[in-house]
Amino acid sequence: MKRFPIAVLLLVASLAPGPPARGQALYGSVVGVVKDPSGAVLPGVSLTITHSATALEQQRVSDAAGRYAFQNLPPGPYTLVARRQGLREHRTSGIPVAAATRCASTSSSRSAGSRSASR
Repeated sequence: MKRFPIAVLLLVASLAPGPPARGQALYGSVVGVVKDPSGAVLPGVSLTITHSATALEQQRVSDAAGRYAFQNLPPGPYTLVARRQGLREHRTSGIPVAAATRCASTSSSRSAGSRSASR
């Protein structure tokens, strides 16, 4: 009778998933450039990316060339919001992130007096 619980334990242990294989990526990333409507890059833009299902949030600021990168994002749909003083907020929803992929997203911001566009 003592062998039965050990056999069950070994069976359960053999069915349990092991650690991910080396090189197996579980996360994705979103990279991009923030530009104004004329195509000029916008440095210093505050960017927030939010996982639509879990509300997981990361924040970045675009660099001198308007570039930004969000890495190690769990798979799923995301919303990216770009904000900068004097410009209207720009929101892009439904950005798909999959494991081991890089999603490119270009955000454009408009002046405070114009309408904001979303895609």
